[in-house]
Amino acid sequence: MVSTQTDQNPVSSQLEQFIQEFNDTDDCRSKCNVDDFFLNRFKTEVEAFFEQAKNLERPKSRENKGFVGITEDLRKITKTEGKACSCRMCGRIGDAIIALEAPENMQLEHTDYAFDNLCKVIGKLHKRHPSEIEIHRNYNASSSKEN
Repeated sequence: MVSTQTDQNPVSSQLEQFIQEFNDTDDCRSKCNVDDFFLNRFKTEVEAFFEQAKNLERPKSRENKGFVGITEDLRKITKTEGKACSCRMCGRIGDAIIALEAPENMQLEHTDYAFDNLCKVIGKLHKRHPSEIEIHRNYNASSSKEN
C-alpha cells in the first residue's frame, strides 16, 4: 500500500520550499544583479533596442510583437533603475539576455521572431528556423493542395 500523505514526502516538501523561495522576490533580488546587466553592462544595446522598437513599421505584427514586448519590459526596468525587475520579468526578457550573451563568433539558431530584431540591432549572426506550429501548418497546407 502507498501512503498518500504528502507531508512525509521529501520531494514534495522540497518543491514547496522551492516555490516559496522563488516567489520571494525580495530575497531573489537581493541575490541577483540582472538589472546591472541592462542598466550598465549592455546599456548602449538596450537603448538601441528601444530605438528599433520605436521605428518599427508594424509593431503589432506577429514578427515584431515579441520584440516590442521585450523592449517594453526593458523600459520598465530602466525607468525604475532596476526596481521593476523580478524573476517573472526576467523570464519575459530572457531572449534579450540570450541575444546579448551569445558569443560573437557563433550563429544564434532560434525559432522566435524576437531574435530577428534583437540580433539585427546588435549585429549578431542568427538564423530563424520554422517553429513546430509553422512546420505543421505548412505540411497541412501542402497536403491539402495535393488532395
